[in-house]
Amino acid sequence: MKAGRIVLIVLGSLFILVSLALIAGGAVVLAFDASYKDAQGFYTTRFIPVQSTTPAVVSQPADIHAGPWLFNENRNAFTVKIEASSDTPGKPIFIGVARESDLTRYLDGVGYDEVTGFTVNSDVIHFVQHSGSNTAAQPASQNFWAASASGTGTQTVQWAVSGGRYSVVLMNADGSAPIDAQVAVGLKIPAILHGIGLGLLIGGIILLVGGGVMLFFGIKGW
Repeated sequence: MKAGRIVLIVLGSLFILVSLALIAGGAVVLAFDASYKDAQGFYTTRFIPVQSTTPAVVSQPADIHAGPWLFNENRNAFTVKIEASSDTPGKPIFIGVARESDLTRYLDGVGYDEVTGFTVNSDVIHFVQHSGSNTAAQPASQNFWAASASGTGTQTVQWAVSGGRYSVVLMNADGSAPIDAQVAVGLKIPAILHGIGLGLLIGGIILLVGGGVMLFFGIKGW
């Protein structure tokens, strides 16, 4: 067999192997994009039970750093959505996003649970409890919230992510304990996943065709 035909067979085989990986990857990305994105474009968790004997459940602070390409006066690349409802019928609930420094001052002397982790697929949230008073000032009366929502039924907060150090807090609207609620969290990112998946799929098909042509000529000859 001529060296040229051997090269075509080897390259064609490699192209086909790579193409299969790209097609599989593209299919997975497209399936994820279709399955987990809601009608508003958020990739959202299911509702998870959150219970606390304290007046507040606080997320660990997120230290957000980014350049002007991500945050500027005309665009925010990421938006977070938090949805929550009380499991106590008719009980108003509060969701707030705030700078860590403001939230720390507000909760000074108040007991709260800080989220330290989450076990995937088990609905288990891990907390560290900070001791303090069993009541807090009504959160809606504070004016430092970057975004907030309060009321009965399912409440929703959408926050266009900004640079800084921020935390999310879940409370009863009257600042009382305990908390018994359901929470879901979503994230909207630039519309890139669909494009990535489609690009992988198209690239894989092109390589598959090219590899098939190489194999054909390598096996059959010119």
